[in-house]
Amino acid sequence: MQTFRKGSKKHGTHKHDQPAARRANRANLRRILTTALLATLVISLMWPVGCAPTPAGSSAINAGSNTGSSTNAADKDKTSALDDAPYGPYTAKDGTWAIYWYICGSDIELRQDVRFAATGQILEMMKVTLPDNVTVVIEAAGAEAWHLEGIDAAANTRLVYRGNTLTIVDKQPLSNMGDPQTLADFLAFCNLNYPAENQVVIIYNHGGGSVIGIANDALFNMDCLTLPELGQAIQSRPAASGGYELIGLCACLMSTIDCVAILNGYTRYMHASEEVELGCTWDHTKIFTAIAENPKINGAQLGKVIADGYYQECYDVGYIGYTTATTIDMAYADELLAAYNAMGDELLLGATANGSEFLAEYGRAAYSSENYARIESPTSLVDMVDIGDMVINARELCPKSADAMLKAIDKAVVYHITNPLLPNGKGISFYFPYTKDQRKFDAFMMLDTSPGFKYFYEYAIKGELSFEGQEYLASLKKDPTIEPLPDPSELGLDNRVLIYGNNNYYPGSDGHYLLDLGSDANNVAAVFLEVGVYDRDDQDYWLVGTSHELYGDWESGIFYDKFSGTWGCIDGAYCYVEAVANGEDFTLYRVPVLHNGVQKNLMVIYQWTPPHIDNGTYEILGLITTSSAKSNAIEALYEELKAGDVIEPVFLFNSRYNYKEGVGFVLDDSEVKWNPRASITVTESTRFYRQSMGPGDYMIRFLMIDYSGAVHLSEPGYYHIYPEGVNEDGDIVFSEFQ
Repeated sequence: MQTFRKGSKKHGTHKHDQPAARRANRANLRRILTTALLATLVISLMWPVGCAPTPAGSSAINAGSNTGSSTNAADKDKTSALDDAPYGPYTAKDGTWAIYWYICGSDIELRQDVRFAATGQILEMMKVTLPDNVTVVIEAAGAEAWHLEGIDAAANTRLVYRGNTLTIVDKQPLSNMGDPQTLADFLAFCNLNYPAENQVVIIYNHGGGSVIGIANDALFNMDCLTLPELGQAIQSRPAASGGYELIGLCACLMSTIDCVAILNGYTRYMHASEEVELGCTWDHTKIFTAIAENPKINGAQLGKVIADGYYQECYDVGYIGYTTATTIDMAYADELLAAYNAMGDELLLGATANGSEFLAEYGRAAYSSENYARIESPTSLVDMVDIGDMVINARELCPKSADAMLKAIDKAVVYHITNPLLPNGKGISFYFPYTKDQRKFDAFMMLDTSPGFKYFYEYAIKGELSFEGQEYLASLKKDPTIEPLPDPSELGLDNRVLIYGNNNYYPGSDGHYLLDLGSDANNVAAVFLEVGVYDRDDQDYWLVGTSHELYGDWESGIFYDKFSGTWGCIDGAYCYVEAVANGEDFTLYRVPVLHNGVQKNLMVIYQWTPPHIDNGTYEILGLITTSSAKSNAIEALYEELKAGDVIEPVFLFNSRYNYKEGVGFVLDDSEVKWNPRASITVTESTRFYRQSMGPGDYMIRFLMIDYSGAVHLSEPGYYHIYPEGVNEDGDIVFSEFQ
């Protein structure tokens, strides 16, 4: 069997060499093709609603699943065991293929900028005339309306594509696409009526990683399939052929170790992305062409086709900065999962023996590792990090299990696409509680991937172990005593006094504010620098963001700012700039703006040739719109900044962290106000750069994240930039003021 090892050619070195006009022409051509296909689409209804054939042995939709309005249906119990549904005699012929495509249209089917997100995928498939040995079976639901004529938003519509004809073959009463019973019933229907020697399952929609899930149904309060529910459905309806050739998760953030665990034993290959999928998606024309032209293709080869097509789709829209794709050979899943649990066991033993200092060092490794959905601030990440990169950065904490973990990943990942902004990922992510979100933690505790990691995180977040956790720890060592964790409010980090540094105190800190944590740094996982503009009259400030102008020495506990008196701007208008990711030769920033009146994030990269960090260049990558308010999934859409667009940089007035006595600084968005302070009309020459902040008063302070994820803020330090601006050497003149 031919498989593909990880390729180095897909690193996106060509990401900006395609002219904007060429991309615009492709976009216009795509709209023309879409309109033409819609006009000529042939859909025939074989059975009226209510008279569709029911697969032998399967039951009707569970009571409470609702055949009319869906507004109350999300309250139904989804945890009951699925009923058994025998498929009957297996009748597939050699060389046949069946693709079972579970399409949850969700809200993205209606979005103006991606109106054909779900419909468009079907139309891409219909560009291919399939041979007689290939059948595609679709279940489409979960959207308030569909652009494809014949798909009924008030039902679950099942369609079959053969040759060049798309036919409606069944309609079921409206049911939640985020219910495992809905997916299980669809797979039972497919296996019974459309068996094949090679069976593929594709699930399309939003995704949110290990602790959220996939397939958010817009008609059922954006409910989705959690990973246990996804596993429940797949495991109750295994492939009639003996195993699915490939299960593809066409959604954000789903190439996770926990997805491997739930699909283990049910598919030969798994394909997904570690990162968000920014509006562009898989190229289904290439996928079905590959199957049609080569009936002997295997899951590894098909995964490569999916990955390469997805990369090209992202390239065609002008941005590959968030593009990742991974194909996993599930023959190595057991070895991978065993290595992962061994790592969890070693971390559990180390943490319970060494306490907060061990957890802080583990946190520093996580903040240094490749993590995903890097669009918001580093204190509100999506809680998914690459395992391989984490192992490399945390090797000293898990020396016994590290090599086995890396070797298992290398065996399992048969094809992996990276890009310049995500150079260190190895293809599989896992949960790390950056945010310490209780709901996400509770969801993680429901997973059975690794008891070692489960109880390691239980100790890290709660400071204690449940009875089950204590029993598990006792199975690993004779003395299950655990090190008590200090109260975050008693670490002495809040309002930490700053020293206006000089060379006698610490080399290099002259003329800057210095934070001396000493041994207290052992309890700190991350340090960031906030910068603000200060109003002496009102004794108030507005933040302009976080800066990479920060020096840190973890061994001594010394940190100091390298404030230069310059700041980022677009065409001379200053911006709120926040660092969201750092690499060896780049820093990725988000710049919140109103783009034609809609709040979005302008993504900007600063790149340099090490070690000359001060001689780098800035580049605007594009706009990303994010939303996770309605759904628990990450929703991220990319678009280019175009001439004629109106950009209004917005600033954060005061902090989103409030100090509570006995608790410390806590995140409080209730009083946060983002306000625009300038308006720019974009031209072909619009660019992002740094320039002098000008005469005035400015504030800096250090934001610290401790071992537990709690946030601490130092006392502020203040700078004054003088009216004369620069000295004889051309340096900006500024000094401390009280």
